[in-house]
Amino acid sequence: MTIRYLRIFISVVDYQTMNAASKALHISQPSISQAIAEMEDYYEVKLFDRLSKRLYLTDNGRRLLPYARYIVSTFDSMELEMKNSSARPTVRLGATIVFSTCFLPEIAKRLRDGPMQIQPDITVVNTKAVEEMLLNSELDIGVVEGSTSDPNIIRTHLLTDQLCLICSKNHKFYGQSISMEDLQGESVISREDFSYLRNYLHELAQKFRVTYRETWRCSGNEAILSAVRSGHGVTLVSSILVANELKSGEFYSIPIKDVHMTREFFLVYHKNKFIYPALQETIRTCTEYVQEVIEQEQSSSHFILP
Repeated sequence: MTIRYLRIFISVVDYQTMNAASKALHISQPSISQAIAEMEDYYEVKLFDRLSKRLYLTDNGRRLLPYARYIVSTFDSMELEMKNSSARPTVRLGATIVFSTCFLPEIAKRLRDGPMQIQPDITVVNTKAVEEMLLNSELDIGVVEGSTSDPNIIRTHLLTDQLCLICSKNHKFYGQSISMEDLQGESVISREDFSYLRNYLHELAQKFRVTYRETWRCSGNEAILSAVRSGHGVTLVSSILVANELKSGEFYSIPIKDVHMTREFFLVYHKNKFIYPALQETIRTCTEYVQEVIEQEQSSSHFILP
C-alpha cells in the first residue's frame, strides 16, 4: 500500500464520488476506480457501498480512514519539514475570532521572530469549522471556544474568559441590574449560526424560559459592536474584547441576577497528529503568551486563572 492509494481513498471519502475525486486529484476516473478496487482486493474487504451514484463508507472503510489521514498527514509534514529545512517552517493554525483578535497578532510575531522563525498560516473561523479542518488535515493546530464533539480531537485547556452582556449609553438597561426574565422580547444582536456565543445565550434563555428577538445576526465583531453603539440591542461578548469601551463608559456590562457567564478556550489538534518541532514550538509559544496575559490581567475581571 502506498501514499498514492491512501490519498485517493481519502479524496473519494471527502468528495463522495469518484468523478469529483478525479477532478480534485487531476487523475482519470478509471484510475480512481481501479485504485479503490485494488485496495479492496489487497485488504480483502469492501471499503464503500455504492448507492444512487454516491459512495458511503462501510465499517471497514471507517476503520481505515483515521489511519489513512494520519499516515498522509505525517508524510506531508515530513515532506514540508525536509523541503523547507533551509527556509522558515510553516504551521497552519486555526482560531476563533476573539482569540485571533486579542492574542494571535503577538503570538504570530513571536513565532516569526523566534529562534525557529516559524511562518504561521492563520485561518480565522468558528469552532465547528476549526474542528472540521483538523479532522480533514487542513490545519495543524487550533484554538477554539467551548467543547469539541469529535473523540479524535485532543483538547488542552488554555484559559477561561469572562463573558458579559453589553449595551450602549442610550439603552434602557444602561446602569441597571436585570434578571434573565427582563430579556423577554428584547432585541439581541447575535453572531452567525454555530457561533459559541450565540448558542450560549440561546441555551441560557431556554433554561430561564425566556424568548428574545434576534434583530441582527453578524459574523464579525465590528458589525456587532457598531449595532450596539447605535442602540439596536444588547449582545453577549468577551469582556476583554470591549475592555476599553467598558472603561470609558461607552458600553455597559449589564449585571444579571444569579447568572455568571464564562467560556473556556482550548488548544486542539488531531490525536494522531505528529508533533514536529515547529508545531511543538507553536504550542509552547501560545501557552506561554496566554499565561503572560492572564497574569497581567489578574487584577481585572477579564480572565479566570486556571
